[in-house]
Amino acid sequence: MKAASSRLSRGKLVGFTLAALGLACGGAILLGEVGLRLWGPRRAHGTTLSHPTLHHAHVASSSLKFGIPGGEFEPILMHFDEDGARVPDSQTAKDEGEPFRLAILGDSFVEAAQVEWEISFVGRLAEDLEGKVAVRNFGVSSYSPLLSLLQWRQVVKRWRPTHVLYVSYDNDFGDAEDEFSDASYLKNAILNEAGEVQGVREEHGWVRRLADRSYLRWEVMKGWAALKTKMDRRGETKNGAVSDLIEIGPPSSENLLALRREVEKTGARFLHTAIPSKELQMRGEADPEVWAKSFAARLEGWSGEQGLTFLNLNSEFIEATGEGKKLFFEKDIHLNSEGHRVVFESLRSVLEDEFETFAGLRP
Repeated sequence: MKAASSRLSRGKLVGFTLAALGLACGGAILLGEVGLRLWGPRRAHGTTLSHPTLHHAHVASSSLKFGIPGGEFEPILMHFDEDGARVPDSQTAKDEGEPFRLAILGDSFVEAAQVEWEISFVGRLAEDLEGKVAVRNFGVSSYSPLLSLLQWRQVVKRWRPTHVLYVSYDNDFGDAEDEFSDASYLKNAILNEAGEVQGVREEHGWVRRLADRSYLRWEVMKGWAALKTKMDRRGETKNGAVSDLIEIGPPSSENLLALRREVEKTGARFLHTAIPSKELQMRGEADPEVWAKSFAARLEGWSGEQGLTFLNLNSEFIEATGEGKKLFFEKDIHLNSEGHRVVFESLRSVLEDEFETFAGLRP
């Protein structure tokens, strides 16, 4: 009897000890999470959260500090307005009565979470065109033509832009194995009775969705990345370039044309451009004949066949490459500050002509 009682007491002691440890750990995690939330904006390694019909989206009327643990740039404080569009600060008005409204759509190259607002090409355009054109940044990391089409219907259209500029990158046209392509997003499409896409779900469980909202998670990941970097200095990070052999075809091409049709139905102008090849730029390739085979050049040819107004950035990138400039981060796939400057200067003159022409066509 005494032995059984002793075993029971030991069992209770172990149970109480484990419960106490659990409560202590849970309390420490809760305290850390609360402390970080009181300290400042949400810290995140991603700029979006799950969305019921857009797969993922920025949190409306929010701010966050974005950074890549172990990355090449310091964390960037970002602000988003009530439509989830990136703005320079949390109090920025959407427009102040300018005669033109330019909505810029695309993925992380438009979002530009790697640089401060005023350095990004969208921020530079907004400042340069202030008083003449209201410019809004609707870029969202990992968006594709399909998600941008849905974003147009659900968010952008109600702003009534006079111009829409869609910025492509080659992974827009990847196959179903590329998780950021239309072919992949269509696996989780929400269809109506006619089989038409009404939205795209993000297939994450509640644990992942809860973790994505955690401030503490980013700090833990940042610390792990720093430790991992010290342990492994081989630096074999891929430069992120996607093959220029990607085919331009459905479903991305169909969704891009659908976006064009829906934009033009409102009376707005649809413009199209593509970020040139990182692979060619970073290896110092300055031969125009080589660039003529790149994704951006082939997309320009396809756009011409479809009657799309395409703004070519290749010539400016070739010139900068010939001058020995680096327009992308070394490891991260995105444009650095110099790359954003080149894109801005390339687009500025073309857009100014576009607005003058459009003004002349107005009744």
